[in-house]
Amino acid sequence: MNKKIILLFSIVFSSYLPDDFILKTTIGYNSNFLNFSKYEMDQSSGDVSILGDSETFDSHILGNSLKYSKKLKSIPIKINLNFSSINYFQSKNKSSYNYSLNLSYKIKNYNWFKIGYKNSPKVYLKMYKDLDQNNQPLLPTIFNSEKIFVSYSYPLHNNTWIKFQLSNSSIYFNPYFTEYDLVVNDLYLKCFNLLNKINVSYKYILADNVSFKSGLVSNLNDRTYREQIFGFNIKLSKNYKITIFSKLRDYESKNESDVVHFGRWHHHFDIVQRFDRNINDNLKLSFF
Repeated sequence: MNKKIILLFSIVFSSYLPDDFILKTTIGYNSNFLNFSKYEMDQSSGDVSILGDSETFDSHILGNSLKYSKKLKSIPIKINLNFSSINYFQSKNKSSYNYSLNLSYKIKNYNWFKIGYKNSPKVYLKMYKDLDQNNQPLLPTIFNSEKIFVSYSYPLHNNTWIKFQLSNSSIYFNPYFTEYDLVVNDLYLKCFNLLNKINVSYKYILADNVSFKSGLVSNLNDRTYREQIFGFNIKLSKNYKITIFSKLRDYESKNESDVVHFGRWHHHFDIVQRFDRNINDNLKLSFF
């Protein structure tokens, strides 16, 4: 298991803007911002090209987000517009931005119907080898992602409620790595505030490798997979909570010569500890 450390210090400027806007700036540090495994780190001494445009595995971070919320007077609908960006000091490639639009219709307390859209135009993973070209250096792997969702929440008892969500996402890579193109459908269920401090969730994902058999050598292998994610979150105090995720993925390749995906499955387990400290109304410190 490869551990990493994330430190975040946030400043919220809501007091200095109109009521409909919230501007937040986050300064932080990530000890492994490209998510390298321990094996990859150990092997990097002989090939620093895996770092791409970065000189180190870690990086300082500067993030900004602007949120706009407005309740319409004519109909009981709330509009939320979000724009956020994140800059990694060590990597221009890793720096990115996204924007989203959510429409929420409130039926009663804890009872909402929502639809939304999110676009992430450029997301950089890390450096990989293009399987369709021989004797080529490692190339940056970049994709764009679009997501639409619809959700419904309903109260169960007192301040405990449950949410059902269906979403569809498209993930398309740059021309060197189209073999990883996916269309992802998922079902998400989450129960909030059990015993006033516990959240539990379940997500079922079906990711269809839409570029399978599209004509290139790299597209001969099917990368379609199914995944289940179980989540558990407990708030142990006002400022401290623990989140646990268990992810089980199964690939559906029927090609026995596909040594990477045929019969492949893996189980990923995450434990995240978070400590938040409000310095004042505009300053917040978070440790992960």
